[in-house]
Amino acid sequence: MMTVLRLIYRRVPGLLTVVPLIGLWEIAGRSGLFFVLPPFSDILAEAWKLIVSGRIAEHAGGTFRSLSIGLAISVVAGLTLGVAMGRSRLMEQVFGIYVDVLMSAPVSAIVPILVLIFGTGRESIIAAVVLFSFFVVVVNTYTGVREVNEELIEMARSFGCSEVMLLRRVIMPGALPLTLTGLRLGIGRSFNGAVFGEMIISVVGLGGLLLTFGSRFQFAQLYALVIFIIALAVIAMMLFERLERRLLSGRFAPAYDDQ
Repeated sequence: MMTVLRLIYRRVPGLLTVVPLIGLWEIAGRSGLFFVLPPFSDILAEAWKLIVSGRIAEHAGGTFRSLSIGLAISVVAGLTLGVAMGRSRLMEQVFGIYVDVLMSAPVSAIVPILVLIFGTGRESIIAAVVLFSFFVVVVNTYTGVREVNEELIEMARSFGCSEVMLLRRVIMPGALPLTLTGLRLGIGRSFNGAVFGEMIISVVGLGGLLLTFGSRFQFAQLYALVIFIIALAVIAMMLFERLERRLLSGRFAPAYDDQ
C-alpha cells in the first residue's frame, strides 16, 4: 500500500491538473443539462457502493483470470518471437508481415474469427487479451534487439561467446529498456483486451457488468466502473514502472559469471 501511495505522490503535479476537470464535471452534472453526465460526487458514491457490496469483486475474478493468462502468454511468446526476429533475418521475413498486418488490423474484424476458433467461452477472451498485448511486446522487443550496438556484439564474438551467452551478456541487457517499455504497454493493453472480450464475445466479468449498466442507462454506476478499471490499469503500470526503473538502475544487474 505504501508503495502505491509513494507512486501516486510522485504523480501529484499531473494529478492536480485533473482537479479542475473534476470540478467542471461536477458543475455540468449538477446543472442537469446532460442526462448522460451525472455529478462526479454521485459517481464516487456509486463506486464505493459497488466495492462495499462486493459486486465488483464478484465479477472481477473471471476478468483477472483471463487477463493474467492472456498476459502471461503474450509476454512469453512475445519475448521469444521478438528476440528471434531481431536475431534472425529469416524469422523477420517470415513473421514480420504477420506482425505488421495483425497489429494494424481492426480488432473488431478479428473477433468473429476468434469466436469461430475458440467459441464464446473464456478461451476467446484470453485470445482477445493476447491480441491486444502480444504484438506490442513483440515489436518493442524486436526493436530493442535490433538497436543493440553491433560493435559490442562483434567484440563479444571475438572473445568466443556462443549465441546463448551473447543473448545473456550483451543483447538482452542492451535491449532491456525497449523490452520493458513493451511489457509495460502490454500490461495496459491487456486490461483493454479483457474488458473488450467480455463485452463483445461473452457478456461476463467486468465487461459484462459495463454492458449491463449501459443497457439500463445507469450512468453513475457505468462511469464508476470505468474509473475503477482505469485506476487498476494505471496502478498496475505504475508498479511495473517502479520495477522497470530499478532494473534499469542496475540494482538487479544481469549476472556475468559463467555459472
